[in-house]
Amino acid sequence: MLVSLPRPDDFIRFASRGLFACDWQGVHRTRGFCNRYAMLSRPDTPIHLAEYPEQFHQLLRSTALPGVPFADSLTIDVRKLFHCEPPA
Repeated sequence: MLVSLPRPDDFIRFASRGLFACDWQGVHRTRGFCNRYAMLSRPDTPIHLAEYPEQFHQLLRSTALPGVPFADSLTIDVRKLFHCEPPA
């Protein structure tokens, strides 16, 4: 875990299975938007695409964010990846 949470169980399970877990914690804020996903947990040993069953490879490739180095980034700025409408 990279942050302290009241109920970190799910994020601990993700990391224990080799997955990175990020969350956009400020998405519901009415001010002070950060527009970033923050990494909450990361695995000691990440799982790689080749380790998944073949039937999942296409799905995982289709949901990947090209150029986003999850393993090296504590935050991911969504404004750089997607067209985002400013809050009303």
